[in-house]
Amino acid sequence: MAKLILTVFISLFLTQVFGQLKPKGTFIGAVPMTHCCSPDKPQYKWYHLSELTFKGDSVYLEQSPIAIYKNDTIFSASDGGFYSYAGKLRIYKGHTFADLTLLSCDYCPNQFIKFIPPKLVKDPDSTQTNFSDTVTTIVEPPMIENTYIKYKAMLLEKTQSPSTLLLNGILYRRLKKQ
Repeated sequence: MAKLILTVFISLFLTQVFGQLKPKGTFIGAVPMTHCCSPDKPQYKWYHLSELTFKGDSVYLEQSPIAIYKNDTIFSASDGGFYSYAGKLRIYKGHTFADLTLLSCDYCPNQFIKFIPPKLVKDPDSTQTNFSDTVTTIVEPPMIENTYIKYKAMLLEKTQSPSTLLLNGILYRRLKKQ
């Protein structure tokens, strides 16, 4: 009986210590944008106001653009894009990740990009036959989906406060219930 109790206790202890980080509720954070949106307001810093919701192993991320300068905040209607992601919590090498896929995107820049293949250099040892050295054609590069926007993997880290969470080094605060 003592062995059974000890085994259950050790199992619960190890699950608590090494278990997956499973936050619950909604967290809010501001993710800096890599590109500025409105050239008429260059002093403003642009962010995506990110609302991250956890329900079990599911994760939902809604992002909308905002600009901040001193005490002034602008909520944009079209600059920067409105992103909506959904995904699952995963463990990889002892770390918890939110593995997200884009569901929808309104006013999103660079959702599709042109793929320009690298130039090939003639190799004298090549066994390929050259049918025509004189024919050159100009081909429009194909448009491909930007995977940087389509997929996100975010590292989740605990903080000392249960009302905050670090995602990719950005602090998210728990949304207060109203």
